[in-house]
Amino acid sequence: MHQPLDFAAPLAYARDFLAGAATTLGLSLAATGFGFLLGVVCAVLRTGRNPAAARAVACYVEAIRNTPLLVQLFIIYFGLASLGL
Repeated sequence: MHQPLDFAAPLAYARDFLAGAATTLGLSLAATGFGFLLGVVCAVLRTGRNPAAARAVACYVEAIRNTPLLVQLFIIYFGLASLGL
């Protein structure tokens, strides 16, 4: 059974696909940069001389590391909504 490929319909939306790809790349780069900066700040605080900051960062890291991503997303999504954001 042979079905011809017809790309006319998707090609009509090529600009929308490219805009979506550009948005995705921009968000990915921004999230990567933010994650890198957050990681560097946490590493500096964790190895610093302030024991309270080191403990706070250790608690943050363990809380993020020990909860599933889906649970974190639910907390962010529903938690921010309940705060009115």
